[in-house]
Amino acid sequence: MEDKIKEEGRESKFYGKMTGIAVLFTVAAVLCVWWFSKPEMAAANLPIETESILETESKTEMVETETRASSLKKDAYPEIQVLMERYFEAKMNCDVEALKQIVNPLNGYTVEGLENDLGIPESESFRRVENYQNITCYTKPGLLPDTYIVWVYYETKYVNVETAAPCMFKVYICTDEMGVYIYNGAIEGEISNYLDEASRDDDVAALVSSVNQQLTEACNQDENLKHIYDILWGVADPTEPAPQETETQPAE
Repeated sequence: MEDKIKEEGRESKFYGKMTGIAVLFTVAAVLCVWWFSKPEMAAANLPIETESILETESKTEMVETETRASSLKKDAYPEIQVLMERYFEAKMNCDVEALKQIVNPLNGYTVEGLENDLGIPESESFRRVENYQNITCYTKPGLLPDTYIVWVYYETKYVNVETAAPCMFKVYICTDEMGVYIYNGAIEGEISNYLDEASRDDDVAALVSSVNQQLTEACNQDENLKHIYDILWGVADPTEPAPQETETQPAE
């Protein structure tokens, strides 16, 4: 039996058993719970979801699990790539109306929240976002037809910081008569277990570890980027000035 989700901006169909655990969240939620509540925590200390065992009681379920475990694909679905590019564009523009056509339901998205993501408030200006770049989608099939689990890699370029920060978050993509969209509702039961298992697959763990390493290296090579993350992780005082680049003096 299908449950119908209606949101101002689009009407979409999704399947039952969708209450309990919110699906749209950052993989790297060190200080944040939702993508829009705190800045890009992606990569450093990326948590793999806590263990939950999906019992396979039939050969069909075993085949599905084996297929999922070996099926991480890079940029395999152009429509998902376009969707995520639209998502980041709407975030940069703080455009809630555009997000209504991309995210369903739109729970939690406000202009104020989007501005906070970008570091627009004075209290957050130390990490003002210049742009999001190099968006790449890594995909596994969802448990239900025309659904996908997507790990979205991107880089956050901050104002006055030379090095972009490697980031990643996970979304659950569904399909309706209008095309693909980010499902931002809640999930429980078999589908929740499936998502947990997918996040512990070897290829996903390797991908997350790689992004962790990339962010560590980026922070090590750029003191200004490290300063931002030190503040976000609570190991630096936000009132302290950012390190200044040392000017090379000409030889006499």
